[in-house]
Amino acid sequence: MARALVDARLPRPDVRAATDPIIRGLLADGELAAEDITTPDGRSLGGGQLLADSGCRAIRADGTVHPRRFLLGPSVSGSAGSAGFSRPGFNGAGFRQNDAVARNILRLLAGQETTDTPTPSHEIHRSKELHHAR
Repeated sequence: MARALVDARLPRPDVRAATDPIIRGLLADGELAAEDITTPDGRSLGGGQLLADSGCRAIRADGTVHPRRFLLGPSVSGSAGSAGFSRPGFNGAGFRQNDAVARNILRLLAGQETTDTPTPSHEIHRSKELHHAR
């Protein structure tokens, strides 16, 4: 059994239409949740980005947070990477968030508790709001 997995692919903008077998399987099993995009009158437009808490931990379909599964990048609601890629040498929010998550993963693998919570400069709390609106 693997102790860690890093999937570095970029899924489609609508993660519910992703063809990646890992993303599809985790969504089907309820291990990941995707935001519901709706029109102002409440009509569903399908799914959008994956949901994560402010520490970049995956939110499951039942609303619980997975303590050891982290989500980053443009396909994750509220991620510093959702605004695009940071440029090297500028200490962008995405790099700071990735560094904090990497430190948490290393602590988890070493059997220590995690303490860092990535806080990008433009943190979006949309993921919790969207999940509770479902």
